[in-house]
Amino acid sequence: MSVSLSTWFDARFFKTGNNAPLTGGKIYTYLAGTTTPAATYSNYSGATNTNPIILDADGRANIYLDDA
Repeated sequence: MSVSLSTWFDARFFKTGNNAPLTGGKIYTYLAGTTTPAATYSNYSGATNTNPIILDADGRANIYLDDA
């Protein structure tokens, strides 16, 4: 499979109020304007993330988007 991926961005999320990392938080991804799940990738080689993406202990996730 060949994919054209966007630049990687370091997503990090926090809990409101105490600014603690959102450990185990979930990020759901969808195609724009739909309820169809969208694929994201965990590295530039094209390894897919789960949907939802589960945040690590530091509230982070590696997310690459398909340019298409």
